[in-house]
Amino acid sequence: MMKDFIFILGLILVIAVGCAQTGERVVEEENYAEAIPSTEINEEESVFEEWSTFEEESPIEESEDSNIEELAPEETMSEETITEEATTEETITEEVIEAEDTSGILSAQGQDDIFDDVYNDASINKDGLRIINYDQFMDIKKSDDDYVILDSRTSDEFNSGHIEGSINFPVQKITQDSVLEKIPEGSNVITYHKSSTNPKSTRAGEKLSEFESDYKVLVFEGGIKELEEKGVDLVN
Repeated sequence: MMKDFIFILGLILVIAVGCAQTGERVVEEENYAEAIPSTEINEEESVFEEWSTFEEESPIEESEDSNIEELAPEETMSEETITEEATTEETITEEVIEAEDTSGILSAQGQDDIFDDVYNDASINKDGLRIINYDQFMDIKKSDDDYVILDSRTSDEFNSGHIEGSINFPVQKITQDSVLEKIPEGSNVITYHKSSTNPKSTRAGEKLSEFESDYKVLVFEGGIKELEEKGVDLVN
């Protein structure tokens, strides 16, 4: 009888212990189930906080984009400036080319005034004649001006050697009518004779100046002698 009682008591204890362990497992499972959602929620909240932080930082990127957009007009202005500079350089180049094209014309125009310049700079003797030296004579000779060179020596002297392009008009044959037949009224005229020491060296100039023909007369006082001394080639 006693043995049966002890057996039943032991069985009750075993059942009680089993129930207790089962209860503990149920509690642990419930606690675990409660813990999982909490962790997930915390992770979701962490992700949300990170996303919020990212959105707060995004205006900085937008600001950077706006800075780039602000720089774009400067780049456009730089391109416009380069274009303007290129246009200016082209304009300058065209002006230089035009200046080069007209340089010959300007030089020719400048040469057209050489006779007048020498005429104005010439020394005036006691008789009012304008006297020029060798250098002044050669300046006119090298120019493109219109002028007449009049050799007032005799025909024989002229034929023995004279300045190329000159015409022979011996002093004793110079009259207003005869001169006008060969030299148009208002012409630029340079006269020369043998040398500055010859008394006839200025006589042709004096006669031409007396005529009412509006001649601009210059007297090359050095004459043929100075040209020969300077080595200037004469023609026969």
